[in-house]
Amino acid sequence: MDTVAVLSSSAEAALEKSSFFSTLKSGEMRREHLTDAFSQYYFWRNSLHKWFGTCVADSPPVANNNFQEINQILTILCEHILEDFNHYGMLRDFLSQVGIDPDNIKPTTATIAYLRSFNERFSPASFEMAVAALAGRELLASYRSKIILGALLTTYKVHDVTFWNAHVEPEEEHFRAMWEPLMILTKDEPKLLRAAQGEIDRHVQFWDDVYQEHAIAA
Repeated sequence: MDTVAVLSSSAEAALEKSSFFSTLKSGEMRREHLTDAFSQYYFWRNSLHKWFGTCVADSPPVANNNFQEINQILTILCEHILEDFNHYGMLRDFLSQVGIDPDNIKPTTATIAYLRSFNERFSPASFEMAVAALAGRELLASYRSKIILGALLTTYKVHDVTFWNAHVEPEEEHFRAMWEPLMILTKDEPKLLRAAQGEIDRHVQFWDDVYQEHAIAA
């Protein structure tokens, strides 16, 4: 099974069905709805490292028969946290450019629910499924970011898009670095796929939920 192809197809299908991303691609989204969504994305992303921390905290004891796999997964999780922190300034610069004050963002109900959802679904003692979910979101990120990047450049005429440019390349390397040792640990690829596909759907739902909140309020 070509797992990357399966999950890439899941990502494209989820984005195609999304009211937020469909409206964004069509050029019909009001600018204030887009900036509202960016604000909530920023708030959530500032806590993304906690999701990786949940995986670390729930990781199994290291034994002789799983040392290599656990070490590889924990290494990539920690590296990803550091990489996200390195991108923090780029995202703040982007928000400032589109008129958002990063220090005055308050989370909406949808954002709070999404922040809590990871632990509700995967903690405690769901290490393999939690890592699989994050791996799925890694693959989704490039497809999601391409849509956002295209809209910013063509519809909204925003040209300093350094942050989104940094996330349009497929994250296959990060994905495989997590997925391959997971396969050795669990030997249950269908279960891992369900977790990854579920997180792809949940991430897209977050954008739709935020969009719906602001569209109704307007």
